[in-house]
Amino acid sequence: SSSSSSSSDKLTCLTFRGINSFQKIKELIKTITKNYPQGGTIISANSIDKADTFAKFFSTTQRQTTATFRDCTCCVIKPHIVKSMKVGAIIEDIQSRGYDISAMHLFRMNKASASEFLEVYDGVVVGKDYHVMITDLCSGPVVAMEIKAGVASSSSMNEDEEEDVVTNFRKSAGPWAVDMAKELFPLTIRAKFGTDLIHNAVHCTDLPGDGVTEVQYFFDILVGELL
Repeated sequence: SSSSSSSSDKLTCLTFRGINSFQKIKELIKTITKNYPQGGTIISANSIDKADTFAKFFSTTQRQTTATFRDCTCCVIKPHIVKSMKVGAIIEDIQSRGYDISAMHLFRMNKASASEFLEVYDGVVVGKDYHVMITDLCSGPVVAMEIKAGVASSSSMNEDEEEDVVTNFRKSAGPWAVDMAKELFPLTIRAKFGTDLIHNAVHCTDLPGDGVTEVQYFFDILVGELL
């Protein structure tokens, strides 16, 4: 486990698993601190016992979420992206579009929570695809994010769009159907990282009125169940 902090009251904790992970993380930290000297302090465990202590502290200690629950949209990076180790690439892609990620957490959803979260699509998504979507969402860990319009994205929006990060981020994500996204909107997130209708890289809020609700589901309800 490693954590980083700066002069603010926010920090990020990451858990790494793999062969020679302690040495690899030390080398990674050296590279990061060399390339980003103003990036703050990075602390890493130097033993299994220390890593276990860090992990238990961050996973069991209750703390306030960084989610704001206002003027936001929800984005969920799907299990197939986590498994293929492309989470970082999607986060970088989102930030390069001028959006701010104000909260982020890894979740493991079960069938009940996935069904509850996707309930709005029952009857909208045709045939068996709705049930396949549920199965896929709980097939592995997902990364949920609260996303807000950053300075760069706000400057390119007109007055009406500036308050509608849901609509604008949905355009950035692209159509659900990956084939359509690749053909008509090749620079969108789903076109770049998706493979098919179910494995289309990300879920994002569809309706402007649902942005806060979806973020609350993860960062209020599900986070509360984990504590």
